[in-house]
Amino acid sequence: MATELVAGPEPLRRAYAAARLTGRSAPLDPRFEEPALARARRRLAAWLGLDPPDADEQARRCLLLQRDRRVHEVLALRARPALLRRLVDGVAVDGLDAAASSRSGLLLVSLHYGPYTTLLWLALARAASARLLPPPTFLLDRTLDPCLALPPDRSAQLAESGLFPGSALDLVDAATTPVGAWRRLREALAAGRTVVVFADPLFLPAAAPRALPLPIGARTLRVPRGVDWIARSSGCRVAGVAVAPDGDEHRLTVVPTADARGALAWLGRRVAEQPAPWEGWMRDQANLDAPAE
Repeated sequence: MATELVAGPEPLRRAYAAARLTGRSAPLDPRFEEPALARARRRLAAWLGLDPPDADEQARRCLLLQRDRRVHEVLALRARPALLRRLVDGVAVDGLDAAASSRSGLLLVSLHYGPYTTLLWLALARAASARLLPPPTFLLDRTLDPCLALPPDRSAQLAESGLFPGSALDLVDAATTPVGAWRRLREALAAGRTVVVFADPLFLPAAAPRALPLPIGARTLRVPRGVDWIARSSGCRVAGVAVAPDGDEHRLTVVPTADARGALAWLGRRVAEQPAPWEGWMRDQANLDAPAE
């Protein structure tokens, strides 16, 4: 549907709204969504102290936003560039100018949060291009999610449409060259560029050595220490970044922090304040249901 629309702000707005409504309104999938909904209810109640009706409401919002994420993935891969440009331009970006005001490298730490696979990195790439900032470099791991990167022909199509310059997306795939990927990130930071890393591809056991704490409500989770290592070894500046629904659009927020641990602490507080966008509530992973420390 969205791929066949003519350009124009009102038809594009209606198409975007219709695509999201269609994606959200499907019946509940008993194989995957029902167990995920139960996990989210349980964790929201235990970690944030929500009573059952509030935990159920937030869990259902989590489910709708998971579906919304898949809609955005499809739009990023298939929608006409005019529609995708309107979608990305509707994302308000707060704090990037101040965070990127220095010539030194900037490490942006995020979580798998809301429509992260499309809007966060597409909006950052477009915002950096509009502000004449160096293009951001994104660390991806396509073994976790094959939709994390656009195919080269799609990236070229979007660049030709003017969504962003062809050089505005620098994707480093950790799945293909794990050691080389971190080396490339250090080189990008040394060159004064912005690097974006999602710190929670998986959660580690509480006793894991040198893991980073991610406090959310009454729980403290553990994530891999890569973001802390690269921040310390490169001496770069650090900020947290998250994206969440804002009315009918989305808002991306960048907040400078002292270090990677500070960025994770800010992200954890944001999850506790606005729990529905965070994808971890519904994730099927044993370490999320381990006994609290």
